[in-house]
Amino acid sequence: MIIKKLNGFGSLGVEVTDFDLTTASDEDLITFGKVVADQLVVLVRKENCSLTSERLNYIANIFGDPFGGIETKQSAYTVVEEKRKNGELDRQDIRVLKEMLKIRHDIDHLNGQIWVTGKKDADGDYLGMFADGELDWHSDRQGTGNFCPCIGLMAVEGTQDTSTEFLQTADAYEKLSDKDKEFISGLIAIHSYTPGKIAPGLNSSQDNIVRMNMCPIDDSEVPVACKSTTGRNGIRLSYNTIKSFKGFSQEESDKILKWLVDTFLKDEYAYHHDWEDGDIIWMDQTITVHRRPTKDCSKRVLLRQTCNFDKILGHGTQGLQNIGYKEPAIIREGKPITKEEFIKLIKFNRTY
Repeated sequence: MIIKKLNGFGSLGVEVTDFDLTTASDEDLITFGKVVADQLVVLVRKENCSLTSERLNYIANIFGDPFGGIETKQSAYTVVEEKRKNGELDRQDIRVLKEMLKIRHDIDHLNGQIWVTGKKDADGDYLGMFADGELDWHSDRQGTGNFCPCIGLMAVEGTQDTSTEFLQTADAYEKLSDKDKEFISGLIAIHSYTPGKIAPGLNSSQDNIVRMNMCPIDDSEVPVACKSTTGRNGIRLSYNTIKSFKGFSQEESDKILKWLVDTFLKDEYAYHHDWEDGDIIWMDQTITVHRRPTKDCSKRVLLRQTCNFDKILGHGTQGLQNIGYKEPAIIREGKPITKEEFIKLIKFNRTY
């Protein structure tokens, strides 16, 4: 395994060469996973991998719990299943369910995997999540405390002339004064979802799926200061769902948010990747954000795999576990919500 620094992404981020993910032993995959957890963004180009969806899922399981399957207590699948059992599904719920099933076609047995594509089927329905158009800076389940710490994004087909950018907050955090670090350490962001803000132009069903992945419960509380799974300090730079900060007025909150964006969102901490079919990028979701500057995604297909690092690091790595919580959770009004509260509070957008 040869490791070289990426061009960009501050002091972190590497490309791994001379290492074939298709044939690597479990022991070598564990070593590789520790590099991913530490470096936050790791690129493996097509020359060193040509994975099936099953192999991608296998690697994720070596790292830890894939997370995101239908069994998850707080997921879109749980909500829809409970509503179905209770005979409460309405027309919009059925539309969302239909598209959710399509974004996992042929991979529904592989927990944590979805298709990311702007392609459509004969019915005119999108075949993947985050279907088309630009995506603003975001991270997995950014408005929750049960986010997944890692995503593997694999380019399958039609990805040429499309790109993704990645930005880490660890370097900027280390440059803060002690006073600013202390201020951030007590800062709690209140998140709510605004339809169409992260991904303009999606239909309401697709936007509901984005809501489920980003900020399913309005007024959820997420600490701004966070640690990566290996203990690097940074922040949850998820500004497009932050409504305000706990204990501050709206005017004060707006100023704080602007300061955070101006401080952390800088080109020197970003890596720009132009995709080639077969490339894989493993990316941190704790203190790292990513965006898609590409508008036309009608031809490209990527496979998205979530996972934890609990197996290779020996401790819980999901969501708020990285900052000392015993279990990952969605926090509202200062306390974790239950599965029943999640189902009651979730709201699908109707039309807009």
